[in-house]
Amino acid sequence: MSGDADLLVIPLTPSIISEGLFGVETMPLQSGPMTGLALHRHDMGQIFSLAAGLCVIEHATERVSVPPGRIGWIPPGVPHAALNHGDIAGWAAYLDPRLCGMLPPRPCALECSPLVPPIMERLLALAGHADIRNGPAASESPGRTVLSEAAIRARKRRLVAVLLDELGEVSPVLTHLPFPRDARFSPVVQALINDPSDARQVREWARLAMMSERTFSRLFSRETGMTFDRWRRRVRLMRGRELLAEGVPVKEAAWGVGYENVSAFIAGFRSIFGTTPGRVAKQKAGGTA
Repeated sequence: MSGDADLLVIPLTPSIISEGLFGVETMPLQSGPMTGLALHRHDMGQIFSLAAGLCVIEHATERVSVPPGRIGWIPPGVPHAALNHGDIAGWAAYLDPRLCGMLPPRPCALECSPLVPPIMERLLALAGHADIRNGPAASESPGRTVLSEAAIRARKRRLVAVLLDELGEVSPVLTHLPFPRDARFSPVVQALINDPSDARQVREWARLAMMSERTFSRLFSRETGMTFDRWRRRVRLMRGRELLAEGVPVKEAAWGVGYENVSAFIAGFRSIFGTTPGRVAKQKAGGTA
């Protein structure tokens, strides 16, 4: 990743400052495929969740994949890059740094409490409409009640309190890709991220890192917490999920990341993501996952 000289800094927004009572600013997310932001950081924390597409967050120590049904979390001040795969739809919220202490200190994907999506939908509605009506069909009801500004602010306070309580209970989902810290591994990591199907043997990768095969394997396991072969499988499966989010069929995705046996791709995918490539592809096509 680039140095601080190339870093885009996104400061605290005026609404975060002016609504310090709430400390949360919400917004809908929508963008086309292969969009994102180069290296940048926020002065505030960011949570987001997707109904469609896939977002990949990369920072100094790892790569994090955030699919639909999870919450993406980026702490205040952490340099990171983001890339979207497929058509993105969902929501995001920026949190005042004072509200972020209960969340992890590094970017990650979090489990999503069933309460968080409806809370966010309501906060989005309150943020976007000054005349929020009571009830699901209030806009069609002649006796609808228009909330006052004070009532809207009171509702926001209550919703934010529940949101923060829910966020304090969720756990990280361990589907990230850790990066080894030793700079000698950098060309290996970059080569496999660029082309997960690269089938070079461990001895060839060790030569690229200017190490003996034994030293390469030992250091890689120590710095990432997994063997090189397991790490490479995770690179392939994460890239496979990105391809599925872009609409690539399951077989082509498997072959594209280096699997000759599609059944092995499906089994590995299920073991990492807890679902099958077919279900992800169906979700992309507009079915139910």
